[in-house]
Amino acid sequence: MGIGGLLAIVVLLEFGKGPDTDGFFAAYGSYAVLLTVAQSLRASVVARLVEHGTLHENLDRFLGAAALVFLASGVVLVGLGRPLADVLTGNLGNEARDAAQTALAILWLAAGAQLVAALAAATLAVRGQFALPGLAYVLGGLTSIAFVLALSGAMGVDAVSVGVAIGSALTAAAMLLQLMRAGYRPSRALVRRHGVAGAIWVIASGSIGSLSLQFGYVISLAFAARVGAGSVTLYTYAFFAAALLIGAIATPSGIVLAAPVASTWDRRPATLEPHMLAVFRVGLTFAAPLIAAAAVAGTEVVDLVLGSSLTHSDAVTLIGTFMGLSGLIVAMIAVPLPLLAAFSRSRYLAVAVVSLVTVGIQVALCELALQLDWLEAIAIAASISSIVFLGFLLGLLYEGWPGRALLTHAREVVLIAMPATLAFGPAALAGLAAGGAWRLLWAALAAVAYVVMVRALLPEHWALVQRVVAPIAEWRRAPARAA
Repeated sequence: MGIGGLLAIVVLLEFGKGPDTDGFFAAYGSYAVLLTVAQSLRASVVARLVEHGTLHENLDRFLGAAALVFLASGVVLVGLGRPLADVLTGNLGNEARDAAQTALAILWLAAGAQLVAALAAATLAVRGQFALPGLAYVLGGLTSIAFVLALSGAMGVDAVSVGVAIGSALTAAAMLLQLMRAGYRPSRALVRRHGVAGAIWVIASGSIGSLSLQFGYVISLAFAARVGAGSVTLYTYAFFAAALLIGAIATPSGIVLAAPVASTWDRRPATLEPHMLAVFRVGLTFAAPLIAAAAVAGTEVVDLVLGSSLTHSDAVTLIGTFMGLSGLIVAMIAVPLPLLAAFSRSRYLAVAVVSLVTVGIQVALCELALQLDWLEAIAIAASISSIVFLGFLLGLLYEGWPGRALLTHAREVVLIAMPATLAFGPAALAGLAAGGAWRLLWAALAAVAYVVMVRALLPEHWALVQRVVAPIAEWRRAPARAA
């Protein structure tokens, strides 16, 4: 996720903010729908991979299904690329539309590689192997950045799509090679294998929960395009920052816990509650200071890193939009375990229904937000719909009104908001008085104060943080002991 954030910064530094970047990011939003399908497979198909038949037979079945999904998506992204680009770019002009159409065709190839990579990663996860997939994704991301820098002069913004496609192919190849070293050999007739239709249903329905976030993003982009030129690019960077936090804090819990929940959970909400609370607590503990630091000194960071590409007014809008997405970040931290629970109970259709309802709610909220002609309002609409989606998932888990569960989550938000407010509130006031680079110093001091307060006031949260950090510290000490 960090490499993805670095790629986004490279794109802005190389190409700035204009119709071509608006067109590319509009297309990237559609590609990201397929990317989200791929990433959700790392959790949603694990239970099905360990069911009837061998692991490799089940992998073949899902690879065949993924091939059909890839071909069907080509009809939309490539065959209908022109009208889709028209819809995505709105009234941004021909340059944005042409950039979007080209990006859709190239990113379609990247999407195919990502589907293969995700299924390979899920199979390795069943074997308890998480390090290689992580390294493969990092290697692919670094390769993408290298190709963007190498090709930007000759290809313009199209270099980003080409770089992403090459990096995605490398990621998939690395994991397939590891599986083949373990004895896997792909079937010569993947798409004709028995059960492919059922596998397609699992891919589609199992992804719909995660897709609600991505569909919401695409909807937000379409409304942002109506705010004005450059708004798509600014919203994209705010959303990327939010997605970076979600991916680093929330997504790993879904990936790591998918197999244990599928194989050992007794399907009772009460036995899942302690794990949900632990995941939510540790996620909030890490996310709160980052969101608060953005409020205190985010504009200065944007000016410092991207000052040559964005105006100060753009930086203020970007940070305001990111703050509007804070509710989305909080909701997505809580989503993985209720979503895994629904998958383990085979409640795919129910998840699909509540996801579609949530998307409808977001469309209505964005229409209201657009009346304000304010990009931040579109972000707030996305946050509200994400919280509604969490409520729906908790309702599925408890098979009824999730009032008590929502109150428990709200209580945790209040608990972690106390040290965050006590630490960063004075820093925000001092930053307003001092301004400029002093805000960075105040934000750093507030982060230290936050750590001290969490340790003193919230011992259970602190213990969870130590459990997360301990393996990293142990890994760093290992080479020293070996030497």
